[in-house]
Amino acid sequence: MLFLNLGMIALVKNKNSFLIVLTIFFATLFFMSCKKKDTPAPPFIISGSWQLSHYAVGTVDKTSDFTGYSFVFNDDSSFVAEHNGISEVGTWSYNSGALLFEITIGATIPLTQISKTWLLILKSDSELILDEDNIVNDEELHFLKN
Repeated sequence: MLFLNLGMIALVKNKNSFLIVLTIFFATLFFMSCKKKDTPAPPFIISGSWQLSHYAVGTVDKTSDFTGYSFVFNDDSSFVAEHNGISEVGTWSYNSGALLFEITIGATIPLTQISKTWLLILKSDSELILDEDNIVNDEELHFLKN
């Protein structure tokens, strides 16, 4: 009889352990299945006047091609390049899901060189760094806020 009672106590202890493990399992399953709230990406604000501080194609520095240019990113996604009193208008857009920044501007060099889709590397209140992720024509573009 004593042997049976000890066996029952061991069974109860194992049952309690089993219940604890089962409770932890279902609690974990519950929390893993809960969906997180999707928070919208903060607005991409880049308005104001900027200068091109660095532009390189591979190892060739082409920053001097943009000496004297001022670039204005407007809130309405328009983009204006000003040089020697002449303005050319284009557009800019940003895809936050893919981190792609697109510039469309100009019909003449040097503006056509930066008119493309770029990968956003860094964006701060005062600096914007873009990269063309292309093995053949690796380009990097930096803007600094005036």
